[in-house]
Amino acid sequence: MSPTQRTLKYLRDNGYTAVVVASWNAFSKTRRDVFCADILAFGHGEVLLVNATDATSVSKRLAKANANADVLAWAAQPWAKFVVAGWKKGVRGDAGLVWRVL
Repeated sequence: MSPTQRTLKYLRDNGYTAVVVASWNAFSKTRRDVFCADILAFGHGEVLLVNATDATSVSKRLAKANANADVLAWAAQPWAKFVVAGWKKGVRGDAGLVWRVL
């Protein structure tokens, strides 16, 4: 299961409505996303842009987001958050989540 699919499941299991907003263009071989995010989710009075990755890339993804003016403008809204969800294997092979909010 990919980090994006794990994150979608996690969000939906926790009461959020979530949709993938990133896509791959096979013709140009480029990835298109929304302000560095893979997922748009809403619920509990907030709107999240979520970047899903493996746990080893969380700090790199946060640095990229902090350098993006659009992400910072998003995160400055009182109802909005930018989240990096980094997944790693747990003690018994289960996936564990490292959740960092910008």
